[in-house]
Amino acid sequence: MRTRVDPRPDLLGFRWNTPLLDWPDDEFVRLPNGLHRHVVRFFRLERTVYALKELPDTFARRECEMITLLRSERLPAVTLVGVATGRTDDHGEPLGALRAYLVDAETAKVHPNLSEGQRRRDVLIGAENVAGGLLDLAAQGRSEDDIDPAQVADGLIGRYESLWTELTAEEDASELWRIHVRLQRLNELGFDTEEVHLAQLDGGRVRFGPSIVEEGHHKRQLDHLAGIRAHENQARRLLSAMRGYGAWLSSLEGRDFPEAVVAYRWLTERW
Repeated sequence: MRTRVDPRPDLLGFRWNTPLLDWPDDEFVRLPNGLHRHVVRFFRLERTVYALKELPDTFARRECEMITLLRSERLPAVTLVGVATGRTDDHGEPLGALRAYLVDAETAKVHPNLSEGQRRRDVLIGAENVAGGLLDLAAQGRSEDDIDPAQVADGLIGRYESLWTELTAEEDASELWRIHVRLQRLNELGFDTEEVHLAQLDGGRVRFGPSIVEEGHHKRQLDHLAGIRAHENQARRLLSAMRGYGAWLSSLEGRDFPEAVVAYRWLTERW
């Protein structure tokens, strides 16, 4: 067994020569999880819940590389506890590798950039998977009669394309109201923005990308930056206005401003 953190004695004593599906049920806990190509089970040690997944050694190594890459790029990823390979049962028959993680990366690939065709293909695959899952639920009698899987899948594609446009489209930053409208459209799509990153393009146009944050973040951030206490939706709108003003200032004066400076100037010049 290879580990990336200090191994616990509890883990070393597991039934490594038994298929994961045959481990006693009383050793595991039931948690919500999606569909998997391979057996995935959850167990608890003290206050920590681990996930075990049994899969061929080749896929296990691929996922190990993928999770390591995600973490090196500072992207959201679980901590890999370890991987047990070369497992065999009592008769010497090979068993799959066992590894601990909470994401499915066995078939994932990383590209420096996605072509338009690759992006659209991924979107279609996602929509088809959603439609297939809804059809499965309908066949089991576990969904509402008025849910149309095809319509839901089409709506998913439409919402994704709207979000993609808002995240990547070029914008004329010479007018502040354009940035405000853009941020408002993102809010209407259900996404909150923490920061706005601008990239200057030819012809006075810019491309910007917002950061998505957790619920309740905006009221805490607005109180911290401006000393204004507001409900989450109000705080979100005020922060969007503040950061839109900061983006406009950066475009106008040709330099970036610290967030505290943007907050002060917005309070004194616009509030």
